[in-house]
Amino acid sequence: MICKFLLAIGLSVSVASATAMETIAIDYEYAGAHDVDFSTIPRGPLKIAGFEDSRAVNNPHLIAVSDQQYQTEQPVADLIRSAFVQGIKSGGGTLAESGEKLVLTGELTELDATRQNGEIQVTVRSKVKLQKSSGSDLYNTTAFGRAAVPESEGLQAALSASLDKMVNSLLWDDYFLMQVID
Repeated sequence: MICKFLLAIGLSVSVASATAMETIAIDYEYAGAHDVDFSTIPRGPLKIAGFEDSRAVNNPHLIAVSDQQYQTEQPVADLIRSAFVQGIKSGGGTLAESGEKLVLTGELTELDATRQNGEIQVTVRSKVKLQKSSGSDLYNTTAFGRAAVPESEGLQAALSASLDKMVNSLLWDDYFLMQVID
């Protein structure tokens, strides 16, 4: 009887926690100015394949900010992939859907968000791998972005700024550029 009572309380708490999570729309648009010309990719064409989420969370939509949890409309790994797609396209790049010679894949390893001193700070880390279509590795790195904005600007602004920095950390990397456009 006591076990059933404790189980009922546990289920009630988990249902209340799940329903208390706010769903937010992240309308990300790359705003970085990397000044890299991707209009010709001599070693390409390039395809940006799917990104995986290897964070230690059960919900691929989850963003935890200090003691609050938010859920994005799409999986966070899809936001990361979209950021890289937009970054390449902002430099005039055209991405392949098929017939690619280069494939960029990724893995979201960290998304940390905190509220402190009137700011929201977001840190994003993703492992990124560039391969030939045959599967041989050309380049591996961890792309990183961290940004803080006033709390009044909100989580979307902090996440967008950190995504811009993460994309730029890859697109400004000389070795990555040597593999793609040199």
